[in-house]
Amino acid sequence: MQNSAGTPRQKAGSEVEFESCISMMSHVDDVTGRSLTSPCHSSTKPPVHPPSSHGAAGQRGSEQNHPQQPAPQPNPQQQGVNKSAPATTPTPPAESKRDVPKVQPTPPDLGSFTPPAKCRPKVLTGWNFYSEENMRHLKEGGSLYNFICASGPALPPEVVAMIKTFITRTNFEGHPHGSIINMDDEEQLNAHVFIFNKAQYVLPFPTDISDYTTKFISSVEYQKNCQPQNPKIWTDVKAPNTFRFTKTVIPYVYKVTLQMCVTELPPDVYELFRTALCDGVEVHKVFLIERTKRDTSYVDSTKCVKSLLLFHKPKDGGVLITSITAIANTALPLVIAKIIDNFAQSGALEVSETAENTRKFLGAMHAAKVRK
Repeated sequence: MQNSAGTPRQKAGSEVEFESCISMMSHVDDVTGRSLTSPCHSSTKPPVHPPSSHGAAGQRGSEQNHPQQPAPQPNPQQQGVNKSAPATTPTPPAESKRDVPKVQPTPPDLGSFTPPAKCRPKVLTGWNFYSEENMRHLKEGGSLYNFICASGPALPPEVVAMIKTFITRTNFEGHPHGSIINMDDEEQLNAHVFIFNKAQYVLPFPTDISDYTTKFISSVEYQKNCQPQNPKIWTDVKAPNTFRFTKTVIPYVYKVTLQMCVTELPPDVYELFRTALCDGVEVHKVFLIERTKRDTSYVDSTKCVKSLLLFHKPKDGGVLITSITAIANTALPLVIAKIIDNFAQSGALEVSETAENTRKFLGAMHAAKVRK
């Protein structure tokens, strides 16, 4: 339901739903707290985007203290959300081509890789993650991350092309859960603000892609052990291959409850994703993770949420994971719009924590199998 201003109307006594998009699988369901919203406009100047980081930094939503980071530098690729300017339709940037590696990209050779206790996050300014420097960073146990928030007309063509490869895929065609966005429809593109991120990290041998199934990813045990920031994992979810959790976005101010359904995609999509999303690195398994709701009649400002979890096999064992998320909103809550420029660094930190948690959990799982 929409009111006269076009803002989703809240049910009396209900939670407001919104997508935070800050972690490897940042998705939306219900949000508790105030329902102030900001129209989705593109900013007239780029937001602050922290530089690549190899050290720890304060984690958003956490009350722990962390070392001070260097002053962030502007990132010309980021387009933020203008909280006060009238709606405009900026001219889309000129078409640009993604860098094509001169040699066939391959996952980093992990060999006898033993990850360090801490995963060092690195925030990138481009979307092609494949380089000798970045593969070395992954092999040393680090993670890679990039993030953008922009109105549809302000999205770089490269990002639009990546989103188009999976935003219309759903396991719920013809069902209220199966919400999609047509990126070729100018009206739909202009009506939304998009949040898009890409991340990579590696898991050491004996972890293998065969460990990952829809049932495993959606299990309470996996989510409790691998999610960053120790969110509440709901244990009463009845839908198959579905998980639900509540996490803090801003301590004492804003939190979100997210419900996601996991589906494994067929091999016929691997080649498309290899070239369009994974910088030419061969894909060996893919899961689509999309937002669902307990109450499908409820309408909010989050139109569509889709994530891909892509798996690559290094030649000496282990797993390289690429995580990609796209969210389309008709509006952003004001409290989120005010801090959206900080999500690049906080998202990178959550990816690194996810990598640390997953390595620890799967390592213990395989050790337990050996003992049996």
